[in-house]
Amino acid sequence: MRDCESEKGSMVTKILTWTGVTLAALATGALTYALTQSNEEEDQNEHHENQ
Repeated sequence: MRDCESEKGSMVTKILTWTGVTLAALATGALTYALTQSNEEEDQNEHHENQ
């Protein structure tokens, strides 16, 4: 019985760990995308002002 419980605990730990890693990766990707978009808008605005 003990082994089954420890396996469940290990599985929960793995799931929580991978969920955390996935969420961190998604947040990093979203932040990078948002920063890239705002930089592109600034570049376009500067390009129009220079013409």
